[in-house]
Amino acid sequence: MRTLETLIRVQRRQLDQLRRELVGLEQLAVDLRQQAADLEREVVQQQALARSTPEGAFAYPGYARQVIARREKVAASIVDVDARLV
Repeated sequence: MRTLETLIRVQRRQLDQLRRELVGLEQLAVDLRQQAADLEREVVQQQALARSTPEGAFAYPGYARQVIARREKVAASIVDVDARLV
């Protein structure tokens, strides 16, 4: 009987660890989606600024390249986390 109790305790600990990992992954997915949404809002703001000033129009292409790279990294991270959640 003692062996069964030990086995149950070990399995519960493993299950608790997996649950904690799942919660962490779910939170990471939420955070990444929030980052993507924040990035889109920032792009809209920067586009408006670029249209309103000559300096903004001059600087926008460099900013746009960085945003595209960042957007791709966030999207890849979202796909990776979603694949791990399935």
